[in-house]
Amino acid sequence: MNELPGIAMQRAPDRLNRIEIPSQWNKQLEPIRPFANNLTMFLGTSGTGRDSLLEGVLQRDSSYQRLRRITTRPARDEFEINKIISGVPLDKFETQAQTFNIICTNRYVANNQLYGIPISELTKLTTGKCLLEGTNELLPLKSLLPESRLFLIVPQNFTQVATQLTNRDGSAYETESRLTRAKRELVSLISGVASLCEQGFINGVIENISPIEEGVIKAISQIQKNEIRQAIPQQLNCDVQSYLSTWSPV
Repeated sequence: MNELPGIAMQRAPDRLNRIEIPSQWNKQLEPIRPFANNLTMFLGTSGTGRDSLLEGVLQRDSSYQRLRRITTRPARDEFEINKIISGVPLDKFETQAQTFNIICTNRYVANNQLYGIPISELTKLTTGKCLLEGTNELLPLKSLLPESRLFLIVPQNFTQVATQLTNRDGSAYETESRLTRAKRELVSLISGVASLCEQGFINGVIENISPIEEGVIKAISQIQKNEIRQAIPQQLNCDVQSYLSTWSPV
């Protein structure tokens, strides 16, 4: 086992908890590792718009193909089923995870569902450039494929996150739980962004600005130029500092 950064549980805002990485994940990725530089990842909490940003990049640059994560969570709509994420029953997910055909697995606390990345999707790196979005799965994957590139997607403020998540796929209670978790994850990531960039886990920060078309253009420019930006939007930084003043362990 190796230990790598993870954001699934945040007990202190000034550091990311460490998660254990099975050595078998490394073994599964050995044939894929020479093609790791074909992978660009968008890391963001729920409500940061990472999926909309990725889809916009795909529409403007057809040389990329999208990789799909896998989950036990029921799909929200047909678009998600067809393009974003694959849903499977719990027993099938667990079987594939136990045989390491799904790696970087985690349970998302806000909805108690399992997520991971299928090896079958990652093999697409051998055919060309790929995009992948996610949260808890991506820091471990970046560590396992260090030649890949990972960009942190941040909103302009907490209000943008709340608007994105309002009644997205469940009850008001589930929405509030997801919003609380998203804020904690976002605060942890932003608090550690300088260190994560220095250690090579994050290649840069992309602000998901409105309108989305303008955000996509700026994202493509940053990715293509391989720019390393760490700047956090002013209002988001104020929101983070305010949240830190009320932080309590989970």
